[in-house]
Formats: sequence, structure tokens, C-alpha cells
Amino acid sequence: MTSASNTSEPLLSLKNLSVQFRTGSGVVRAVDDVSYELNPGETLGVVGESGSGKSVTVMSLMRLLPEASRPTVTGEALFGGRDLLTLSNRELRAVRGSGIALVPQDPMTCLDPVFKVGKQIVEALRAHDQKSRYSALRTRAIELLEMVGISQPERRFDQYPHQFSGGMRQRAMIAMAMANKPKLLIADEPTTALDVTIQAQILELLKEMQREMSIGIVLITHDLRLVSEMADKVVVMYAGHVVERGDGRTVFDNPQHPYTLGLMSSLPQASGSDRWLRPIPGNPPSLANTPSGCPFHPRCALANDRAECRTSLPVLRAVAGADHRSACHFTDELTPQKQAELTSARRATA
Repeated sequence: MTSASNTSEPLLSLKNLSVQFRTGSGVVRAVDDVSYELNPGETLGVVGESGSGKSVTVMSLMRLLPEASRPTVTGEALFGGRDLLTLSNRELRAVRGSGIALVPQDPMTCLDPVFKVGKQIVEALRAHDQKSRYSALRTRAIELLEMVGISQPERRFDQYPHQFSGGMRQRAMIAMAMANKPKLLIADEPTTALDVTIQAQILELLKEMQREMSIGIVLITHDLRLVSEMADKVVVMYAGHVVERGDGRTVFDNPQHPYTLGLMSSLPQASGSDRWLRPIPGNPPSLANTPSGCPFHPRCALANDRAECRTSLPVLRAVAGADHRSACHFTDELTPQKQAELTSARRATA
């Protein structure tokens, strides 16, 4: 984990952010009343299953959701004290790249296959530097490729994306993201589809970039091991809601929501006699038709069909420590002994 910066003003502050889409089957509530903060130099890990709203949250604050999906975004997304949701298109273009940069899930689909990688990095530089000559931008692009660990950067500058390996494409996307020295880097599943060795290299690269430039990082992933290595703070999302939030060590040492416990119990174990994975039963709900009450209650071993879980939506409240919050009606029951019982019950049914 990184050492967080002590600052009075957050770098990024989401307040009651909600995102809805109008579809033929009704209104999809992809993100529902999400709030969290990130300080300069910190890493925030956002975890949850596919469809939990992790990526939609950050795409909405950068206003990159496709207009064809007819999104409705409410709440606040403060970056450096300015609400990104109220900026003009011109103001927002100035923020993208130089203030906030994005490393997307799949670099192969984000790098244009008909343009050389180096030229694409040059265009990212040119977007915020209209005065420099092409030769100077080319030199800077080669320096960026070298900075992210791509060997023979001058030769690679003139190659196309299909000539790069998966790990090299991801490094190129990081180079492009860092081109204009942003204050905030959003890494959306940065190690998906990469082998374990390359994953470790990409993570170390992100840590190095953060140490050198004191950037804030929002790390979006379903991989809890990755978050445990990187994150100062953790936000756990389920069905568009934040169900647990706190500093990384506290959340992993003492999970205070049954969903977080389920995610951790689903991880493969490196040792011990228990060789079976212990998945959370059932499937995430459709966001067009979420259950009443707590959205996790149909899959929750702690709910036991209690009326409060079925009828009342829990709110985040302080648990364990001052900065640790959980949205569970019965989080007081989630003692270490109860955590062990729930884990054992999943083991027995796996």
C-alpha cells in the first residue's frame, strides 16, 4: 500500500452519485447513491462482481457513457473542488488526460489498429500541447514508452498495436494515460487477461508511477488479492450500491458485510487441506429489477429470511472503526466466530 497524503481537501469526492438508463425493459439503476473520497497519493480499490456498477461510476464522472444509452446522472463528482458533472464540454476536455486519465479494461479495443502506437501517444500529448513541434512530441512519446518498461522504444514507436503483446499494449496505454502528468489515474481492470507474471509487472509499474508523481489511483477490479496489495482504501459495491467502505487493512482483516466476507471466502487458498472454492450462492440481481430491501438478501446467509432484510434498504453506518462503514442491518452479528461459521457453511455446500 502507498502512504497517503495528508491533505484537507480530497482529490476526488463523489457525493450521492446515481446513474440510471432507460431501456425497453424499464429503468436500470446502475449506480445508486454512491459516495466515496480519494486523497492525493492514495489508492482506492473498488471491488465487486461484474455488473455491480464499478465501471459505470467512473465512466459517468468522466462523462464517457454512450449517449445512445440515455443515461441520467445525478449527485456530485468533485475533482479539485470542481463538479465534473456541471463542466462545459470544453472545460471537461481540458480535464480529461491532463487532470484525470483512464487505463481501460481492454487496450486492444482502445488502441486504433490502423495507427502506429507512437503516433497515438503523440496525439494524446498534442491534445494538451498545441505549440510543441512533432519532433519534440515524438521524443517525449519515446521517453514515455521507455518509462513504462518497453524495450527498444524507438523501434516500438513505429509499430502497430497487433505487433505488441498483451502486456506491452497495457504498458502503452499506461504511457498514454501518464503522458500529460494527470493528478488522478483510473485503472479499470488493468490486469485482466494477463498472465500472473505480467500482472505483477503492471502492478509494480503503477506503484512506481504513483511514487514518482504522487498521483491518486482508483483501481477497479474484481480481484481482491490485487486490491489487498495496492489499496489504501476499499469500496465494495453490489448491485449499484456501496455495501462496505474503509481502509484496506481493516476491511480485509475484519470484513463487516456478508458480501465482502463471501468475496474473500471465494478466493482460492494457497495452502491447507480445503482445496474447494467456496462461491457465493446464486447470482447478482438484474439492475432493472433489484430485490426489495437489501439487494444482497436473497444470497445472504446472515439474512435468514428476516423481514428487515427483505423490506428495508440498509444505509452505511460506522462499524469497528471510525472510517469503517457497512450497509447491513445485522452487522453487529458478524463477529469473528460468526464469520467462521458462515465460511464453514459455504465450505460444506461447495
